[in-house]
Amino acid sequence: MSITVFLAQYLIFILFLSPLILWFSGQKKLSQGSLVSVFLAWVTGLVIKNFYYLPRPFITTGRIPPVPFLLDGSFPSNHALVAFSLAFFVIFRQLRLGLFLFILAVLVAVSRVSIGVHTWADVSGGLLLGLLISLLVHKYFRN
Repeated sequence: MSITVFLAQYLIFILFLSPLILWFSGQKKLSQGSLVSVFLAWVTGLVIKNFYYLPRPFITTGRIPPVPFLLDGSFPSNHALVAFSLAFFVIFRQLRLGLFLFILAVLVAVSRVSIGVHTWADVSGGLLLGLLISLLVHKYFRN
């Protein structure tokens, strides 16, 4: 397995460990907020894909990706959306940890494009939606 395939398929699960780590390190509010942000991002991605279908790149190019895939729409990239919403929410609370998560989110996004399951527009949409969702959740959890 190449590093790109690992990043595209499994790095998201490593990112999902961060709310658990935050919870057990005593940062319960940060953990809860990040989970809310991730959940809303995931649901938002599913809703958009149900109303707007954009074919995945491998459908038009014929190049089968080296990872399991769905035949749903490609926009937005749910991997990028969830990863960026988590990273941005944490950035608003803990800059250093958030920047580390942001770097991991960028690795997820770039690897998803490089293996052919998403386009740059898909992951850019995930980044922008992730930022918007995390801002809304941050405002809610600030009060």
